[in-house]
Amino acid sequence: MKATATNDALAETVLIANVVRAYASKRLVADTTIIGWATDLGLRSLNGGASVSDACREGRRVIDRWMRLQQRAAQLVLHSRN
Repeated sequence: MKATATNDALAETVLIANVVRAYASKRLVADTTIIGWATDLGLRSLNGGASVSDACREGRRVIDRWMRLQQRAAQLVLHSRN
């Protein structure tokens, strides 16, 4: 019974990591640090009682926030040049 629970936890961990990596790739985020943070937050959410779906969503939110920050930084640079 314990082995099954361990296998399930491992499968959930791999699933969350794969979902976050795939989403990062789709959004063209290659920064492994950000991907790691996003995966870690997803796993922390799962460990805190979130469903796998919610944990994946949390990981994707980190990627989306990073993208928004990068876009904002680019806008500020362009604005400062004008």
